[in-house]
Amino acid sequence: ADPAGVPGGIGTEEAPFEDLQVALRALEPGDRLVVKKGVFRGHFAVDDLCQRGEEDAPIQVIAEPGATLTPGDDQDVPVLRLNRSHWMIQGLDIDAESRVDRAVHVAGIASNSPASHVILAGLRATGARRVGIAFGPDLRSSKLINAQIDNNGDGDNAADGLRIYGNVDGLELAGLRVHDNSADGLHLPNHRDPPAGFEDRPLGAPTDLSIHSSRFHDNGDDGLELRDGREVEVQALRVWNHLQRENSACIKIQGAVTDAQLENNHLAECT
Repeated sequence: ADPAGVPGGIGTEEAPFEDLQVALRALEPGDRLVVKKGVFRGHFAVDDLCQRGEEDAPIQVIAEPGATLTPGDDQDVPVLRLNRSHWMIQGLDIDAESRVDRAVHVAGIASNSPASHVILAGLRATGARRVGIAFGPDLRSSKLINAQIDNNGDGDNAADGLRIYGNVDGLELAGLRVHDNSADGLHLPNHRDPPAGFEDRPLGAPTDLSIHSSRFHDNGDDGLELRDGREVEVQALRVWNHLQRENSACIKIQGAVTDAQLENNHLAECT
């Protein structure tokens, strides 16, 4: 896929897809899509019009450095939405340009059709009004690794870098740099507070969450605020310089969190 391509491309090196959404819907299990450098404008979805990958044949989207997604119109929907299983997205830069609430949202299509084995690697998510990257509901055995989530929120909107909703099981967050977001670095609300558009889904607490080997710094409120969840591991984090609000914490655990394990974290300069 190449934003400098011509309409009618078929996905070859000589005739790449110009429309990234068309490319995503053309992919089959085992395919790899290379996204060329440049700006793709629009709202892109891996949804029920796209195929599922398979355990031994995932669908891969690999971006070259400088491949960027930005909103294409005034719709307040995520720039990138993933609802299918066994997909891997690597290397994209998603800039919400302070125009939409969420830069990226990963969730199942329905409560009886969860997304599983989704891998996001090497992404950058910036410029969202409410959340850089949101997970859930209805997500299983997925990963966000080696990503940067920064500068979400603006003068009118407080934004978390990451947010995890209910019915999320087996999520790993590792190798992250989460900084300069106007609210929490990571916020895990009570599962009874669903995201907009998911109010009709029955939700349970997130379970089996692993957050490790990452840096959270210079966010506007707490480094990590966990209000819900079972079997939560927080390990080998560096969290610092959350000085903007009087009651900011490096790590805040409250409410319905059970079986939390915190080990080998370096916490500094929190109020």
